Amino acid sequence: MICFTWSCCKETVTQEPTMTPTMYPDKFNSSLLTASCREPCVFCQALFCSSCFYYSLRKYMLRGDMSSYKCFGNYTQTKCIVPGKCCESQCPSFCLCLEICWCSGLSASVTRTMVMEEYKIQTDLVDRNFLRVNSCVQRTSLALTCIFAPLGEIFYGISNCFYVSIMACVAAQIVDTLRHRNAWPNRPVPMNIVREKSRKKRKSKSSK
Repeated sequence: MICFTWSCCKETVTQEPTMTPTMYPDKFNSSLLTASCREPCVFCQALFCSSCFYYSLRKYMLRGDMSSYKCFGNYTQTKCIVPGKCCESQCPSFCLCLEICWCSGLSASVTRTMVMEEYKIQTDLVDRNFLRVNSCVQRTSLALTCIFAPLGEIFYGISNCFYVSIMACVAAQIVDTLRHRNAWPNRPVPMNIVREKSRKKRKSKSSK
């Protein structure tokens, strides 16, 4: 199932924003290789319950305002899924659940990209290669399952373990970076409250 969903969502967000040192000067606080050691509790949570954890993580990045949710963060689209036209406005929580359960790899990548854009973080070469190896392993597993089933079943189990571990490492890396910037576990103020406060400030200034 993991291999199938990964192959269906080929358009993973390896098309991360064009990152130059001037536009994105910052870096993740830890690499994917070391994130699990820095955030072992988060790693375990994401390892054994990745869907629930990534749901809360995406909601956190949306500042709790699910009305601003767009399918795949509006970063990518497929032939059958067009962000903004998937009934997100009527049932954003349900759509996010479907996104995470059906295309978990792409959903995790979108959340990671949201963090990178918000904090102007550039990608690390080791992380990019690590994610490419994961993508290669999943496709190899799918190919072997179709060509030679007995070997494919063995490799399928290995690829699943590798995939779930990568997902947990990404979650740990995101939380470690947010914690380093004092943005975790304090939930950011929802944008509607921010806008309301700024509007009140402008009114008070104009009245003076």
